[in-house]
Amino acid sequence: MKTQVVQLEHYDDVVSVRDKMGWGQTSRILLVWPTHGNPLQRKLDLILLQRHSQAIGAQLGLVCEDPEVRANAHDLGIPIFQDIRRAQTGRWRLRQRRKPTVLLDEQIHAKNLKLLDQPRLNKAAGVIPRKIRLMIFGASMAAVLTLLILILPGAQLTLEPLSIRQEIILPIRVDPQLADVNLSGGLPARWHTLIVEGRASIPSTGLVSVPEKPASGEVSFTNLGENPLLVPGGTIVSTLAAGSTTEVIRFATQQTIQVPGGVGKTVRAPVIAVLPGQEGNLDIGAVRSIEGSLGLLLSVTNPVPLRGGSSRQVPGPTDFDRQKLYNQLLASLQRSAVEELMSAWHSDNLHADLPITPTIQMSQIITSTYRPAEKLPAAQLELTLRAGFKMLVVPGSDLEKLAIPVMDAALAQGQRGIAGTLQISLNTPLRQTGSGAVGELRLVRHSVRIIDAPEAANLGRGLPASQAGSILKERLGLASPAGIILWPSWWPILPLLPMRIEVNSSVSP
Repeated sequence: MKTQVVQLEHYDDVVSVRDKMGWGQTSRILLVWPTHGNPLQRKLDLILLQRHSQAIGAQLGLVCEDPEVRANAHDLGIPIFQDIRRAQTGRWRLRQRRKPTVLLDEQIHAKNLKLLDQPRLNKAAGVIPRKIRLMIFGASMAAVLTLLILILPGAQLTLEPLSIRQEIILPIRVDPQLADVNLSGGLPARWHTLIVEGRASIPSTGLVSVPEKPASGEVSFTNLGENPLLVPGGTIVSTLAAGSTTEVIRFATQQTIQVPGGVGKTVRAPVIAVLPGQEGNLDIGAVRSIEGSLGLLLSVTNPVPLRGGSSRQVPGPTDFDRQKLYNQLLASLQRSAVEELMSAWHSDNLHADLPITPTIQMSQIITSTYRPAEKLPAAQLELTLRAGFKMLVVPGSDLEKLAIPVMDAALAQGQRGIAGTLQISLNTPLRQTGSGAVGELRLVRHSVRIIDAPEAANLGRGLPASQAGSILKERLGLASPAGIILWPSWWPILPLLPMRIEVNSSVSP
């Protein structure tokens, strides 16, 4: 059967809803209340909409969570559903209204005759003597008074049990090979990785040679062929590399020269070192190479020593400085990693991981940057280091899983631990043993005596409030006299019936 679904808005009223109901021609109309807002709160609204739906030949149904609207719909016999799907697939059953009882004239006449005959029946039964009636009245009043004394008064007791500090020193054994917590003190562990970055610097202790002036002199070009050759200014000549560790020293010609044609013809040209520094000071014959295509047509050498290159010594870091700074910063980062994990555990030792600090080790160096670079001068050597560390940790949930059963087993009979008061700390530093570690935990929490509510009610019943408060404190070992509220407030004593006494226990560490 087709159903018209009408989605209501929080601002809708009877008029706007009737307009929406007139848009479709269906035999069933389903009004869906909005998530926020409560339109059509009055019962009259539903009556008007029900009449309108009947007038257009449709049956009305609701999808609504508002208890007041649901109650009004129930009174009017309007079907109510949990959601649109159930409304479309379920059956729309109407609550049958009870028809008013209509008495026939004969029934009314018989009833009236019965009422007229009632005085005669009372007279035939006889009259109860006055004394008996007074006794019955007195017994009734006494029963009512007794009932009032037993039932009318009520009381509420608020009891604060005395908090007792419970402390246990528990030896533990951390082992990554354990699969679960062992109540003898065994705790499983897992590896936790932490990346730490830091920067540090130290003064340079060495000296670095800084180039100051370039070397200069003359070289001789020799023609290897018959044709004259032109050597442009700026042509690069250099020493030969004797190995991978030998640095090539390069010089540039200072002017353009013409080498005469003919094998063995020579000409000299002035040159200057490309880079300043005393490395450019060379002995006779050190320059042997020409860069470019001229190297196939000419040979070169320096017939005189090349001189004039100079350097000066300035402060600079040595290899020892670099290694020293690296070791210092790496140790500092390791301490930072330990402190970070320990700080997290101290702040919430039941949810954060307990670091097994003796097992920490560096897992990798991610970046390592020195300033200045190697062999460059600087008064300070600076290092930026980013490193990864790993160490064994014990989940805080496992600590709680071990601590609570151990502490519960140590409680005296009739006591219980107060939830949320457990504190765990290291009693002794952890010591590494093989692949794990051993140590001691300090477990501290508060416990209270379990108060039996019927016992407390029996101790205080029928007593004045001040007296009952002191007796309850003494007998039950409370932190303070019991808080007592009586109703009615003018009633002088606690109720005689324990069932009329409500007992509440408040626990504070």
